[in-house]
Amino acid sequence: MAVVEGRQEHVQRQKARRRRPCIFDPRVTLFGMPEDAVLKRYRLTPQVILDLIELRDELDLSVNLGSAIPAHVKVLCSLHYLASGSFQTTVGMSGRIAQSIFSSVLGKFLDVMLKRAGQYISFPKDTSITDIG
Repeated sequence: MAVVEGRQEHVQRQKARRRRPCIFDPRVTLFGMPEDAVLKRYRLTPQVILDLIELRDELDLSVNLGSAIPAHVKVLCSLHYLASGSFQTTVGMSGRIAQSIFSSVLGKFLDVMLKRAGQYISFPKDTSITDIG
């Protein structure tokens, strides 16, 4: 009889321990943010940011990390870090990314941006502006 009761207790504990479905909090996003708030936080227009997010194939960190981090989170956290001058830990927390992972994400983001700098950065061609004297 004690074996049956022990088994019933075990079954009840197993039922109580059943996994609950994972619920993920939303990470950073542009949707729902006014354009002036986007400009203030990221120092770029929403359209330029969306163009950068389209580089998702180049920003993919398939080497043991980053697979669960969407491209838009990588881009937004990296831009926020560059625009704010804050610490990696603080910016990573806003995107729910550990500092060590964000460091790798940021490095990859900067490598991609350096390759594409000519598309996004331009300098004046007029030499009279540069000749200050």
